[in-house]
Amino acid sequence: DAARSISSTFGDTIIQANSAPLNVEFNAGVDGVSGSINYDGLIRTNGGNVTMRALGNGFSDCGICMSGAFIDTRVGGLDSNPGGNVSLTVPAPGTQVDGFTRAAIDLDRTSIFTSSGDVAISGFSQSGTGVRIASTIFSAEGSGSIQTTSGDITITGVGAFPRQPPPAP
Repeated sequence: DAARSISSTFGDTIIQANSAPLNVEFNAGVDGVSGSINYDGLIRTNGGNVTMRALGNGFSDCGICMSGAFIDTRVGGLDSNPGGNVSLTVPAPGTQVDGFTRAAIDLDRTSIFTSSGDVAISGFSQSGTGVRIASTIFSAEGSGSIQTTSGDITITGVGAFPRQPPPAP
């Protein structure tokens, strides 16, 4: 838990369970202030769940930002074994800045594998896109992938753009 933001953006961070399942939880903005999660590393839970929740975007241009991240909740990394759930959430009222926010949740070249686990991605933004998925596809090809063998994939994005003042008379 962090009062503000959680950041690991060099791709060399590894969180890994080698035997028993490991649940991984990131909570940014726990004191009710805006906080973001920037994570570009590797998470392998061996059947445990991954939960990331950010109450805004802090000083970042997104609430949950991942670029080149890899999350695998499958036991032993195999589709034939059970897997944990993955939940990425930026709840309402979501990200807010004076200008444009790239996205409440921004997944760029990010891979998520769960086998039997569910993937739930839900992002709210007051000044941008709710959920942005770039260079990530829903199959085994490409530079990023979101895959489950029997779980559900649910993506909900609610975005808005700042209101423009009316033109001068």
